[in-house]
Amino acid sequence: MLVDASTLRKSHLLEILQGSGEVAAFDSPTKAGNAIKRGTAVDVAVIEYRVSVTPLIRTLRNKLSKVKIVAFGAPRREVPLGVDLYLTQPILASELNAAVVRLGS
Repeated sequence: MLVDASTLRKSHLLEILQGSGEVAAFDSPTKAGNAIKRGTAVDVAVIEYRVSVTPLIRTLRNKLSKVKIVAFGAPRREVPLGVDLYLTQPILASELNAAVVRLGS
């Protein structure tokens, strides 16, 4: 699962992630959360981190206990609550692939 409001970045990240398997892409946390509630299966979620994604992270944790969450965004001092791995932008393709492979295993 990929959640990113930026159309340009989302298409780039989607291209990177497609080598890891099937990827459902969403432009908003609300749409992604609704898909989870309808039963969309997710092994690894890659999410642009903003405060507004907190409900999505809760939904992922409540509905899919084994899901791994990779968030990305501006530099932070610590990994946000509920996130397994945090990547600082700009994201390198090799860095994202390594994170998804490591967490998806």
